[in-house]
Amino acid sequence: MFLEFVFSIILGNFIHLFINKIVQLLELSKSGTTRAKMKSNLSISNTQLREILSELVDKGFLQFIEPQQQYITTHKGLKFLIGNTKNNLPNNIEK
Repeated sequence: MFLEFVFSIILGNFIHLFINKIVQLLELSKSGTTRAKMKSNLSISNTQLREILSELVDKGFLQFIEPQQQYITTHKGLKFLIGNTKNNLPNNIEK
């Protein structure tokens, strides 16, 4: 029982940190930004950034603008930010 409690706290903290990285990335991308700028501002590895960007683009939270080689937050991403700013909860992620 105690281990389940500790595990739930650890998992909760991990999810909270992950959501915070997503929020930071979406905020940074509101006016368009490059992968290099994201990587330096978020202090994450190339692999982590690639995985997160892939998911956010696939889910419609970010759009890649090829001519400028930039990512920009979509309307769906902005709605997520508004909801997350109000609640600071990950309930706004659409599956």
